[in-house]
Amino acid sequence: MTAIESIALIGVFLLLLLSAFLISNKSEKRTANLLFAGFLIITSLDLSGQFLGDFYRDFTILNKLRTSLAFLQMPLLYFYVKKTCFSDFKLKPKLLWHALPTLVFLLVYLFSEITLGLEVIFVISVQIQIYTYLVASFILLKNYRKTFENFHSTQSQTYRWLLTAIASYFLANSIVLFRGVSEALNNFERFPILDLSIALFALFMVSWFVLKTMHTPELFLQVNQNEKESVKQKVSNAPSEDASKDLATLDAYMLNKKPFLNDTLTLQVLASETGLSAKRLSLIINQSKGTHFFDFINGHRVEEAKHLLRETDQTIQQIMFEVGFNSKSSFNTAFRKHTSLTPTAYRKQTASFKV
Repeated sequence: MTAIESIALIGVFLLLLLSAFLISNKSEKRTANLLFAGFLIITSLDLSGQFLGDFYRDFTILNKLRTSLAFLQMPLLYFYVKKTCFSDFKLKPKLLWHALPTLVFLLVYLFSEITLGLEVIFVISVQIQIYTYLVASFILLKNYRKTFENFHSTQSQTYRWLLTAIASYFLANSIVLFRGVSEALNNFERFPILDLSIALFALFMVSWFVLKTMHTPELFLQVNQNEKESVKQKVSNAPSEDASKDLATLDAYMLNKKPFLNDTLTLQVLASETGLSAKRLSLIINQSKGTHFFDFINGHRVEEAKHLLRETDQTIQQIMFEVGFNSKSSFNTAFRKHTSLTPTAYRKQTASFKV
């Protein structure tokens, strides 16, 4: 077994080990974990070609399936990023169109001869797809950062993890693309140094994935409800007087001053207005309320919106702006998260109760 084959074998083992962990773990992030596990498994299938070449040549149907599945790699990674950034993102049947390239190339491979021209079309198609999804992922992360401009510590970790993972994959694929172009321009002559460099970089990335899981398991796990309650209890009791006092100050200020009506409210501004440090305020919200800053603020905005929907004839758009939201999508998303209803459905429901 060559050095490259040995490196690939180790990489596949680590990928499958991490996939098994993600699949077997039943946390609140299970959907995102399964998406990432799917991405890792398909990546491991791709890498397995380095040391199972003879096997795939003997079982051509399996090799055709493995090759076609390459088109599922990037959709799974993109959906993982989206689900991790926005927990309310739902996988719906209409998203199955992302699997069409896999189905198309599988059918082509099964019912036609694999020629050099077909392989070139495959490589070009894969590369176009990869960079399309990578750009979409970077845009998604940009929107995530914009939505949560003042990051809670967990959000910061999530953002850094996703950005580094996507950037690393971008770099790795660019190196692979460079190798492919170099070989094509030199009559498909192989470059052993490039092959070894790519194998080592791939192993480094896989090892980093595993180490990241070990060092920051909260990226893939979530504290269960009993643990949340335990944390809340600890915060309110140790030291109980300071925590209770700060919490009472925050609650009173939110009730009397309604700072959440300001659509530009930030953690720093609210900390200054309540006389607390930003770090202390973040701690109070995160642990005492069991949520992050923006969800806490949006919760108050939704409560105010519910009051206006029940008691006034203002339009939903007027209410949206009045309570501090500046876009219809963010208003609807926050309202559904806290009430399981849209603003329109909530107004209709409360109106029927009045009748």
